[in-house]
Amino acid sequence: MAAALAISPLVGGTKDAGIGMVGAGVVNPPFEVFEKAIVKLAASMN
Repeated sequence: MAAALAISPLVGGTKDAGIGMVGAGVVNPPFEVFEKAIVKLAASMN
């Protein structure tokens, strides 16, 4: 859905792995990760 709408969702957590508590913050991941994911998904379906 993120790729279809061209927006990245807010994700609970921290930007650094292993730091902080689950649900203690909100991050906005870069949209590029969703673009790459949809390209790989499409490639795996061929």
